[in-house]
Amino acid sequence: MKRIILIGGVVVSLVAMTNIDPARGAPIAPGLSGGTGLLRTVSVRPMVKGSFGLGFHGQYFYSEDLLALNTNNKSFNGSGTFTAGFADWIEFSLSSAFRQHTLENSPRDFLVTSVGNLQSGLKVGYMSEDGIGVGLDGFMRFLGKSEEVGYESGAISGGGRILWTLDLSEARDIPLRVHLNVGYYKDKSMKILPPGPEEQDFALGIIRDDQVLGALGLEVPTDQLTFFVEYTTEQIIDSDDSGTTDRFNEGGYSYSRSPQRVTPGFRLTPVKGLAIDLACDLSVTKKRQEVRTNPQWNAIAGISYSFLPGTAMVLAREEAPPAPITGKVSGKVLDAKTLKPIGGAVISMAGTGLTNLSTDPVTGEYMTPEFAPGEIKIVASKKGYLPQNQKVIVEANKTQTLDFEMKKKAYRSAIRGTVTDPQNKPLAAVISLEDPAVSPGATNPVNGYYDIPIQLPTPTKTYEVSAIAQGYKKGVKAVNMESGKAYRVNFVLKPEKPPEKPKAAPPPLPIMPKKKRVILKKEKIEIAESIHFKSGKATILPVSYSLLNEVAQILVDNPNIKIQVDGHTDSVGSDTFNFKLSEARAASVMKYLISRGVPPERLTSKGFGESLPIADNSTEMGRAKNRRVEFTIIKQ
Repeated sequence: MKRIILIGGVVVSLVAMTNIDPARGAPIAPGLSGGTGLLRTVSVRPMVKGSFGLGFHGQYFYSEDLLALNTNNKSFNGSGTFTAGFADWIEFSLSSAFRQHTLENSPRDFLVTSVGNLQSGLKVGYMSEDGIGVGLDGFMRFLGKSEEVGYESGAISGGGRILWTLDLSEARDIPLRVHLNVGYYKDKSMKILPPGPEEQDFALGIIRDDQVLGALGLEVPTDQLTFFVEYTTEQIIDSDDSGTTDRFNEGGYSYSRSPQRVTPGFRLTPVKGLAIDLACDLSVTKKRQEVRTNPQWNAIAGISYSFLPGTAMVLAREEAPPAPITGKVSGKVLDAKTLKPIGGAVISMAGTGLTNLSTDPVTGEYMTPEFAPGEIKIVASKKGYLPQNQKVIVEANKTQTLDFEMKKKAYRSAIRGTVTDPQNKPLAAVISLEDPAVSPGATNPVNGYYDIPIQLPTPTKTYEVSAIAQGYKKGVKAVNMESGKAYRVNFVLKPEKPPEKPKAAPPPLPIMPKKKRVILKKEKIEIAESIHFKSGKATILPVSYSLLNEVAQILVDNPNIKIQVDGHTDSVGSDTFNFKLSEARAASVMKYLISRGVPPERLTSKGFGESLPIADNSTEMGRAKNRRVEFTIIKQ
């Protein structure tokens, strides 16, 4: 009992005093196999140097008719994990698994217990400042011997994954992270036991074939609650032509019968460093005949604790240490012209050796760590702005306020030159650029000379420069400008030709009455033209859009009408193909009408295939008439 109380006190002290890096938000927690991320999806971001995490996850499912009819299956899986950061870009993980599976109501009733399977992993990852990350993850599995202590050396398996992560929560303050994993697993678990009953292999987690691994994870992180959903799969392949894949995927459809699952869940972080996971696997694997190859659901619960460098734990102390005599500096970084906050500005503390800070992306605020009293120089820098430095006197037990107003860098250039006609006569012309931020200029009518200073928004920029003079054709030239340089651009404008005498307009053509293509009748909406599709497909051709727009307008003008879109085909092809094609074409027309503002509840669609011809299918003209879409009124 005393040991339990002591361990509990240590855990509470660790949780209470952990110093989580505020830039990373909620702690990065280990998953089911040790690597940090979600449950089965691995994040590119490793734990920071000197940090470590401990975790335990449990899984439970109950399933009927799993691999065999009239059977009951119960399974509990447990895993313990240890994860550590060796550097800011490399992470090591170690996990051990426990498994207990019960099969009932079968000629082979059994209870299988598997203890001691061990997996080690190594992850290398890099995250850019824009929140884009790429990494590699390799792992090895040491499988325990059957009914003996130790590991089966011939059964050591391994694999690797390529990792991608997009973290918008850190780069752009959008609460979203996306993870994608693709990999391969070389499985040698068949070395543990000779081939046996399928149910027993499943109970022990033995596949006897290699697997292609895939995982996609989405998470919405907040301070204390992170919602996530994963899609994961292990596509089983018969790499050695042993045929064991056929047994698992009997009847084909290997992709749809290999394990696939969607896992919604959430991660609760009630205090710093502590993470609680609750989730449930929902299988999307197809049945094999009357039985399932994977359980319909699998409940998952886990708890983990992450310890980062800089933490301290004091269980008992006779007297508290004296409070440090230090001070801080805080403030804002603003645009000198607009006084708007500048997010992402770099704050460096010259001569201190401390890591640079970054201002808040919304408020532009910053706060330094604590310093010893005295003078310190702080530098603010941001791409596109002139760096600014200021000195401040840090006082003990005080937070000094130091704001920065940064000026944008000025990129200056100029264009100058002359505007003349082909006989070198100076012209009075207006010189303009397509950028509204640059004011137009004018030439001196005496010598045709102009000179326009330009402030570039970037170090280099391409402008279209135009010269306009009355009675002359417009001149346009593209100029690639670079800061600090002036460019000479001369224009020679050609006179405009005198306007030709307009010819007498031909007599107007008689206006013919427009033939109606869509007519509303008592039992149907009749169309005078056919609706055209791609051959053998349900894709509507653009030539029929205007006709369908008229049908949609009649439905909008008559809100009480409900119709059924009927699809018909000719007799070319099989009955099954024609029936499915007619259904798809009718549904495609219905979706188009909805896109044009017709409420969905007023529309239904149905396909009749070749069953209701209106012409002879033995002629091309008859077949063309039978390929049709009709609009039957079912309610007025």
